[in-house]
Amino acid sequence: MFAAVGDKGTLLTSEDGVTWAARPLERAYSISRIISGNGKFIATISDTFNIPNENGYISDLRVMATSSDMKKWNIIKTENTAPLNSVIWTNGMFTTVGDGGTILNSTDGSSWSKVDSSTSNNLLNVIRDGQRYIASGDAPER
Repeated sequence: MFAAVGDKGTLLTSEDGVTWAARPLERAYSISRIISGNGKFIATISDTFNIPNENGYISDLRVMATSSDMKKWNIIKTENTAPLNSVIWTNGMFTTVGDGGTILNSTDGSSWSKVDSSTSNNLLNVIRDGQRYIASGDAPER
């Protein structure tokens, strides 16, 4: 399956790369990346939301969306405040990177754990070369 994503909830899918169908999320989220792995699709969302909890509202949280078919989506809270820019599935794990040196890992796409990146620079992309993860992003300020 092919997918194209963008701002204001733009999510298109195609079985053949020629005929495309809109697959809107429940809100007009700005989607930065989408990948598939472990039977799931994961979309990183760059918007900030006020999400209710038992004590009222938590602001500035980031969310991701998961789906098994790219038709029905579940919104996952990450307890993270930085924009998420890229996500991969490799070596039995989802890894996402974002602003402020954010790195999150998940084996199931629903529960995410923060990883220390030792940088506060924005991380824009992540790959794995078979032995190690490589993240790229903004250069440090001088």
